[in-house]
This record gives sequence, C-alpha cells and structure tokens, in this order.
Amino acid sequence: MIDELLVEMKMGVAGLAFENPAKRAHDAIEVVFGVVLKLKDFALSYGFTDDAEKIRFYKEYKPLFVSELYYYLQIYRLESERPEPSRLQKVYLRKRIKAVTDWFDEHKAYCKYARSGHTDRDAEFYLPGYQHEIYTALFSFDRDPAFCTAKGHEAALLLANRRLLTELESQMAALKKSSGGFLGLPKLKWTFKAIDLVELIYGLYLTGAINNGKAELKDIAETFQQVFDVKLDNYSFTFTQSIHYRKSGSIRFLREMIEAILRKLDELDGK
Repeated sequence: MIDELLVEMKMGVAGLAFENPAKRAHDAIEVVFGVVLKLKDFALSYGFTDDAEKIRFYKEYKPLFVSELYYYLQIYRLESERPEPSRLQKVYLRKRIKAVTDWFDEHKAYCKYARSGHTDRDAEFYLPGYQHEIYTALFSFDRDPAFCTAKGHEAALLLANRRLLTELESQMAALKKSSGGFLGLPKLKWTFKAIDLVELIYGLYLTGAINNGKAELKDIAETFQQVFDVKLDNYSFTFTQSIHYRKSGSIRFLREMIEAILRKLDELDGK
C-alpha cells in the first residue's frame, strides 16, 4: 500500500505543468496532501503486528510523504515571494538558505540522533500519541494523536530541508555562474554617480521618448536599475533637490554627453 501511494504521489507531481513554478508548487501541495490523507486512513485501519513495525512506519515511511508536503510548501513560498528585480535575487536566496541552516542548528540534537542510526529513543520519538500545536487546516492530520508522534514533524522537516537546501544552493550557484545581465543581455555596471543616471532617466521621461510618453517614471527607473545593476534610493528626491541645488545650476551629466557627442561628430567631420 505504501509503495502504491508513493507511486501515486510521484506520478501526480510529475504530471504537473512546469511553466509557472509557484502554481506548480501549489498544485503539488494539493496532490501530496490528498495522498497524505490516504496514508492516514491506511495507518489508522492497519493492524500493526507490534511496536517495532509501528515505529518503522512513523520513523521511515510517514516522513517520506509529509516531507514532500513541507518541501512544496517552501517552494511555493520561495517562488511566490521571489522579488522581480534580478539584482535582489542573491539577497533573497541567501535569506532562504540562512533560514534552512538555522533550522539545522536549532535541531542539531535531533539531527544527530537521526543521522547516527541510534534507536534507543525510538519509542519516545516515533510511537503515536502526541499532538502538535498546528492549527491550520492543511496540517489537521498532525493534530490527531492517533497519527502523530513526538518527532514526526522533525523527521519530515529533516528530509524536506535537506532537499530544499540543495535546491536553494543550486539556484544560488546558477545565479553566480550566470554571466548574463538583465534578461540575458551582457552584464553592464553603471560606474558614474547615481545622480548622473537620474538625470538620464528624467531626460527620457520628460521628453516622452519611451512608449510615446506613456511610460511611468518608476518603470523607467526600475528598468535602468536592473539593466545597470544599480540601486537608486529616492530618485525623485535626488532630482528635485540634488540637481536643483547644484552650484552650477546645470544638469552636468547631460551636458557632458552633449559635448562628448559633438566632439565625436567633429572628429568624423575632420576625416
């Protein structure tokens, strides 16, 4: 029965579409949750021969299913909360990796026991009769003492977090390895002052050069931040204050651009 449920769970998840990672994780949660409920019905109706068989079920088999639920819950959160700007991806992934590694640190005693192969506390950890304080409908199955053990939650999270950490580190490595910039274009870095880029952004916005003048200032600014891997804090304030109060009273960067272009044209004329 366990083998059949494992196949049902894996086939159900494998058949989901891959186009939208968040939706796929959401659908996977529904698939796995349905199988977990079937597993619960099976366990409560099955006549275990002795405590050893019961411990094996709750120590080895149940976590295989529940860990999938925890894993896809975390993947759904990862994908649905992922920031759009590519420049924020590394920071976001680092926070997720830290959260997982913190879990291993907080549960190091249990992790050590699980990895060591010890069995002296198995009856305490894996015989049902415990009720977790989990109140969401999704985890209602783990509030039933007949199906819940003292360390069943940790056993499933150990498997899920191992897999999640591998996924997060893989994404981080791919992000670091990628040499492409915004939308796969060559990586470009803005090396002048931020105020100079603000001048350029406002010049494009005020002249209506983008989308026939219908582009929003914030959209232009966000695009330039991604393209040139730069963060512009409060660019509206920068423009209205820093540029307005320059001693020269001029927009220096745009004037330098004009002068540079005129010099180049003069060079071409002289050839």
